[in-house]
Amino acid sequence: MIASGKHSGYDGPGKPGWSASVTEQQMILKELSGGSPDAEADIQTLAVPPSDHVLYHDPSGLREPHNRRWDASKLRELRKRLDTSTITTEEIDNVAADFLDGEIVDLASDWLGNTVVQKLFEKCSPGPRLAMLERIAPHLAMIGIHKNGTWAAQKIIECVQTPEEVALVTQNLRPYVPPLLLDQFGNYVVQ
Repeated sequence: MIASGKHSGYDGPGKPGWSASVTEQQMILKELSGGSPDAEADIQTLAVPPSDHVLYHDPSGLREPHNRRWDASKLRELRKRLDTSTITTEEIDNVAADFLDGEIVDLASDWLGNTVVQKLFEKCSPGPRLAMLERIAPHLAMIGIHKNGTWAAQKIIECVQTPEEVALVTQNLRPYVPPLLLDQFGNYVVQ
């Protein structure tokens, strides 16, 4: 009875020393499995230690873009060269190395520069691509919420090939997934 506002047999939240032993995900799986003994092992594997929980951040406060303006005619010329089959992989790798000093991050959000970054990631050899990715990956969420940068971020993710590159992208995007999913441009990066 609850006549006095208390229930003597209550052992739930709010009672001192109480802690949840079953997660919501475990409860759903148990309900859907019909309580079969085979599913019990699967249910126990869903227990996530608190140290594995991920904190999520807002990508819009990551870094202020420099709003640097590049010479549009030089970028157009470079993009045309990257589109032709006459440019060698070695030349493409040299172009990528020229942008590694930090310009690549700002270039990825530029209205014309993002197309150059896309071509560099498509056509670079693995070494320079990894070097560019190491430079740009910490800023990938910020680039992904920009109206021009989202195209570059999507292409960068599309071009990753090695497990090391995949790990670099996931490590740097994981803390921003929920806000990216809610962003008009960032949701395409997560997809």
